Amino acid sequence: MIKKFPEYLGPAGAAWCRAASKNCDFQDRERELLFQAASCLDRIVAAEAAVREHGPVTKDRYDSLKTNPGIVQIRDFRRLFLDYCKALKIVQFEEDKK
Repeated sequence: MIKKFPEYLGPAGAAWCRAASKNCDFQDRERELLFQAASCLDRIVAAEAAVREHGPVTKDRYDSLKTNPGIVQIRDFRRLFLDYCKALKIVQFEEDKK
């Protein structure tokens, strides 16, 4: 179990780190991957909040409608998060099974 997490992690990332490291002993490199995955979760949460606030479609400087960039960020960070989980061989947590 990891006892100290980086200060840059937000609430979602830190909570996920605690759950992921609960029954695991990660090596240094794996710990860094875990923290990067947690950081992805924080960015997903921030992008989701921006999409909720501004909507899925925004206007650009020419007043044309375009997809909110947060939607692309959510997609990209979810994909990156899953890649980190695969690298760490994290499939599913006990809490997810309930």
